[in-house]
Amino acid sequence: MFAGIVEWCLGGGLSEVVAVTDIRFERTLASVEWPLPRLGEPEKIVATTAIAGTRPANAETFLMLRPPNYRSNLTACSHQA
Repeated sequence: MFAGIVEWCLGGGLSEVVAVTDIRFERTLASVEWPLPRLGEPEKIVATTAIAGTRPANAETFLMLRPPNYRSNLTACSHQA
């Protein structure tokens, strides 16, 4: 999943991923060696505690996250402003 996110960013000319997620997901990102540096303090949102952070989306990150059997299902994307 993470390799697909980075691949999608690369295909769209984006250089980083900005995410808001449940604080418990922070451990999952760390376990795949893609920790999420926080942009601020955790915030309580209804029944969960959320964090925000950014991660690079580049070829090095893609190669690190890509499983050996990874096959892309993405097609070229275009930007419209």
